[in-house]
This record gives sequence, structure tokens and C-alpha cells, in this order.
Amino acid sequence: MKNLCIRFLKGFLIGVGAILPGISGGLLAVALGLYEPIIAFIANIKTRFKNGIGYFLPIIIGIGSGILVFAYITDKALEKYSQYFIAFFLALIYGSLKELLPEIKAKESKSNLVHTFIVAAIVFIFIELIKSKTKMIEINFINLFLSGGLLGLSFLIPGLSSSSFLIFFGIYKVLANAIYNFNFKILLPVILGGVFFVILSSKFIERLYQKRRVIVYKFIIGASAASFMAIFIDSYIAPLKSGIDFSLDTVLKLIICIIFFFIGIKLSERFNRKSI
Repeated sequence: MKNLCIRFLKGFLIGVGAILPGISGGLLAVALGLYEPIIAFIANIKTRFKNGIGYFLPIIIGIGSGILVFAYITDKALEKYSQYFIAFFLALIYGSLKELLPEIKAKESKSNLVHTFIVAAIVFIFIELIKSKTKMIEINFINLFLSGGLLGLSFLIPGLSSSSFLIFFGIYKVLANAIYNFNFKILLPVILGGVFFVILSSKFIERLYQKRRVIVYKFIIGASAASFMAIFIDSYIAPLKSGIDFSLDTVLKLIICIIFFFIGIKLSERFNRKSI
């Protein structure tokens, strides 16, 4: 029962990561030790479904619950409390980086670290360029289908924050509203797009894991580090451009963010000690 609850909680956090702006569901799957098992299960779903569905069902339910709950929160109060949630998830990302770094340090450490740094720089620049060039798009079947694909890929590509892109494209609010109102006219093309792109991409990613494991870890760590920096700058550094506020309200918010960060660190340590 305890293992079921932990798997549900991990799934819930991944679901939240998928819909929380700036966070990636795939990034949290890495942080929570579920990335490889999820990729392997999806890539071989025909042969592994019967034996694997019992293990993954609590995770799937958790992901759905996280998306549903935070779709409602997004519409009601996310802007007010987003900094607290982001601090918590940044801690999970930080914890995953600590766990993953030994994977590339073990072999050719200097070149691996240089390659990882290059990946991080490229991903960070890409994130910033995309943010500056995106625009509102029309709400129709094709764009919703592609948005679903983007959501699906965010579970498979650590660091890809689909929710951030959907905000820039003007679809995020529409989708969040459709989720908690169960508007299947909007949701159906999104679900179809997500399933299509996940199935299409998972086999390729699994093969990369099998044949180029170190390269995959370089990308994951680089993308994770870049995402960490981009999220941190956007959430906590960029607002300082208008001036530093030393009011009691701001100080209290900072303290709460620090508390959420340390809670995330402790939870990350627990999950990484025992991947269930």
C-alpha cells in the first residue's frame, strides 16, 4: 500500500510539472527516478502492458490527478502562489542533477562535463529565443493536436516545458479551462496529439538509451541545468528589474519560498535513496 501511494505521489508531481508553467513533466520524471521505466514501458507497450500496467497504473492516475487539480488551481490562484510551487520543483530538479552527475563523471569526466555545459548553453539560448519570438495562434483541431504533441513530448524530453510554450501561443488558459470543465471538444485533439507523439518518439528515445546512454545523460543533465537557470531567472531575478522590495510581504514570500525549496530537497533525497 505504501509503494502504491508513493508511486501515485510521484505521478501526481509529474502531472503538476506538466501543467505548471516553466516546469517539465519529463524533468520531474527524471528527478523522481521514473524516466527510464516510463520510456521502456511506452516503447514496448505491446509486450509489457500485461505485466507492467499494475505498476504504472498508480503513476498514470497520479499524473491525471496532478493535471486536473492544477488545471483548476491555474485558473484560480496560480499567479498568486506560483513562486512557492516553482521553488519546490526547482529543489526536485536540483536533487536530480546531484544524482545524475556521477553518470557522466564516471567516464571521460572532463570531456563529458564540457559537452554537458555546451548542451546547457544551447538549450538555455533556445528557451530564451523561443520566448521572444512566439505569438498567439488560432484555436483549431490542428493546433490543438500539435499542442497535445508538445505536451506529450514534455514527458519524454526533460527540460521541455510545454506549458510555457502554450502560454506564449495563447492556448494554455483555454486548455486549463477545458481540463477542469471536461470540455472534450478541446481535449480530444489534444489527447490524440499527445498519444501520437509519445508513441512515435518513445521507441527512438529508448534506442538512444540503449546505444548512447552517456550522450542521453549529457542531454538530460544539460537540459535540466538550463531549465533550472531559465526558471530561476524568470521567476526570481527578472522581477528585480523594477527594483528590490524590502517590504514585510516580500520578505515573508522569500522565507516561504526557501521553506518550499528545502522541503523539495528533502523529498528529492528520499525519492532518490529509494526509487519505487
